[in-house]
Amino acid sequence: PGEPFHLGHAEARAVARSVREKSTIYVARIDRAGTLMPSMPCITCHETLSKSVVTRIVYFDGNKLRDRKV
Repeated sequence: PGEPFHLGHAEARAVARSVREKSTIYVARIDRAGTLMPSMPCITCHETLSKSVVTRIVYFDGNKLRDRKV
């Protein structure tokens, strides 16, 4: 309550904690059945990550893992 929408996302919370320079963040979403779900960060989280010390984002696009430089 009272905090911006994107601060509730795991990516923003991870960056708010101590993150080392040139870090890689792995974003995963798993449903209740244990199935890996698409996990591409939203635009707001991507912007937050690009302004941090994170240099790579790894996520599942629904077909395969993606490894993106920020």
